[in-house]
Parts: sequence; structure tokens; C-alpha cells
Amino acid sequence: MIDYLPGNQPEPDASGTVEFVGGPRAGEREQLERHVVSIPAAGGRYQRSLTCADDGVLRYVWVSSAGARS
Repeated sequence: MIDYLPGNQPEPDASGTVEFVGGPRAGEREQLERHVVSIPAAGGRYQRSLTCADDGVLRYVWVSSAGARS
């Protein structure tokens, strides 16, 4: 995962299908109206990553909270 300085993240398309990598929603796909930078979840958050060149799907990667298990 690439970490960008706040406010310097590239902006992906405004909407579309995303896939969750790791964490409680691992492998799930969902249609989102807006691609936010981070999605909170129990025990951590999903951080917006990059769109895959193979299938064009934007991934959200699991980042566990301090002390939480992923």
C-alpha cells in the first residue's frame, strides 16, 4: 500500500465497484457512490488503495487499530 501525505492522495473515479482486502470484509465487493479515503470498521479501518490494472477495481486495504488483531 502506498501512503500519501494528507491532501496529496490521487483522486480515483467518483463512484464504482470496490473490493475489500483483509479484515472483516475480505474479498467482498460493493458499489460505492463515493470513494472516501478511509472507511472505519470494528478493530480498524479500510484505507483506499489504487485501482488494479488487471481488472480496474479500486481496492480498500485493511489497517488494524493498535492492539487489534486482523
